[in-house]
Amino acid sequence: KAKQDNHTICLTQASFHKPEFGMEFEVSLQDRLRQLGVEEPLPPPEHFADRTTEDVSLNVRRHTIVEGKEWKLSYVRLAARGLIKRGDWKTNCSMLTFMSDAGMVGTARRAHGDDVSWSMCVSLDHTVHFHRPAEICVEEWSVVLHQTSISSGGRGFANAQAFGLDGQLLATFNQEALIRPMAEPAKL
Repeated sequence: KAKQDNHTICLTQASFHKPEFGMEFEVSLQDRLRQLGVEEPLPPPEHFADRTTEDVSLNVRRHTIVEGKEWKLSYVRLAARGLIKRGDWKTNCSMLTFMSDAGMVGTARRAHGDDVSWSMCVSLDHTVHFHRPAEICVEEWSVVLHQTSISSGGRGFANAQAFGLDGQLLATFNQEALIRPMAEPAKL
């Protein structure tokens, strides 16, 4: 719990479990692409090598593959120069949590287009679910699908799914954001 002027401003809750046997089901990357009408196969990450990458923050690299009004599909990885190894699931999950915040507020604003001026946009809450922590390696490319489903009353909701290049769902992120436009639209 983080406090400022004796008021709680941030609360973190974590839940961990040991790997165990159980039933398995997932909506794969290929299933999601079909639902969105995105043609396969996706161009490989190397296809974007000669293009300028979007440096989101602290060496997070992102290449937009394709996008719609309420969603965006990107390749994402952390350029950490080999410092974070596959199998170090604690570090990889911690870094993925850090990386997951990038783009979520923008996703919540996405359906409103580029013509809106915003007075305030800030995360209200952020949730990360790790589905395959041992498979996460942030220095390798993953495919991330950001989507928004609603904005109302100055709030917007975004979710994202991170898939490995093999199509397996690795983690899911959810975020509610405060998104206030500069001026209230005129009433008709």
